[in-house]
Amino acid sequence: MTLLNADKTYEDGKQPFPVMPKFVPYLIKYFVSRKYAGAWKFASCDYWGQPVTLFMNTQEGKKALAVEKM
Repeated sequence: MTLLNADKTYEDGKQPFPVMPKFVPYLIKYFVSRKYAGAWKFASCDYWGQPVTLFMNTQEGKKALAVEKM
């Protein structure tokens, strides 16, 4: 989960976090993430550290939130 919340664009990427070999994001994306695919939609970044639209700011997320309030 740390990998998917580490924004590589913060301060133009001057502070790389977490420090890891370049193959690790690929390993996580194509092998590890399959088991917990439903949880990754709540991440703030993609596997390469680029910000994404948060789940609750999408139509699907707003619909899910409206259903829970009822």
